[in-house]
Order: sequence, then structure tokens, then C-alpha cells
Amino acid sequence: ELRIVLLGWRWPGKSLTGNTILGREEFHVERAAEICVKREAEVAQRQVVVVDTPGWYTELTTPAAFKEEIVRSVSLCPPGPHAFLLVIPTGMFTESDRTTVEELLRLLGDQVWRHMIVVFTWGNILRKRTIEKHIQVEGKALQWLVESCKNRHHVLNNDYLRDNKQVVKLLEKIEDMVAVEGCYSSTVEEKGLPSEKEGEHGPSAI
Repeated sequence: ELRIVLLGWRWPGKSLTGNTILGREEFHVERAAEICVKREAEVAQRQVVVVDTPGWYTELTTPAAFKEEIVRSVSLCPPGPHAFLLVIPTGMFTESDRTTVEELLRLLGDQVWRHMIVVFTWGNILRKRTIEKHIQVEGKALQWLVESCKNRHHVLNNDYLRDNKQVVKLLEKIEDMVAVEGCYSSTVEEKGLPSEKEGEHGPSAI
């Protein structure tokens, strides 16, 4: 079993990535979710669990309820997620975006970076440019993001929902990461959030 949590901005690409991974339309793309949604399917002879979280705005404008749901995503795939996929469009990633990522990922603790892969969506717009070249020319903010994830990244072409090959490669990257890092088991930070029932968001076992 592979347990995956999707993170990212409030735009259709994140939920569409969940559909691409599962090979079918499980998440609503037109109507952004305000609570975590969990779906699972057999993909390439693997049982895959995907949790889609509410999309971000900025750190200051993302509702507290959405932040609580981001934290709650961990408890929906016990004993802990194998991977957090930070889904971003293949395009501009700004210093403002970097600040939003840093602040909101603090909700999940520093350990989240050890289990993170950057997923670039709509990869077809790269045309002949490699993703490595794209990262290089986009500037320091995007370079910081990829380096923070130990240079783990993947490109998806969301035009092809049933392109199994690109999904298999992503799952293999997750498995390679898990072989080194295990599954997420950090104590979740809840500072600034309303109190939850004790133990609901506690550390998860490997």
C-alpha cells in the first residue's frame, strides 16, 4: 500500500493530479474541496490511497478550518503518509509562493520535507525544455523548493488521465523515497490552531 497526501494551491490541478494517479475521476475538479477527501484504487498492482486536502490561498488568507484539515490529512492514512506531493503548475513560482509554502508546511513539522516530492502539472507546456532547465531558469524561489525536497520532483501531463506510464514512474519515485525515509511519523505542530481531541493528530508509526 502507498499512502499519498496532496498539497497545494486552490486550483484544479491538485485534484486533477489525484485523478491522474488513480486513473479515474475520483476528486471534483470544478468545485474545490473544503475538507479532506480520501479515495483509493489499485494502480499498477499497488493499492494506492490518496488524500486531497483543501487548497491554499496565501498563508494569511487561508482559512483556519483549511489549516486544520491539512493537519487532519495525516490521520486519514494511518499509520502515516508515505509521501506528500506538493502540486504546482509548471510555470512561475514566486518568492510570495515560497513564503506561503514555508509557513503552511510548518503545520506538519520539519519532518514533512523528508517525505515531499514536487509534482509539476501540465508538463506539456515545457515542450522541448527539460524540467531541470526549467528549474534553473525560473529562479531562486523554485530552486529553493526543489532543493528543500532533496531534488525530488516529477512532471505530469494532465491531458492524459489514463497515461499509466507517467504514474508508474511517480509511484516508483515514492517507493525509492520510502526505502530511505520510511513513512511520515513526525509529531504534528498545532500551534495557533483550535484544540483538537488529544491524540487525533499524534505521531504515526513507521
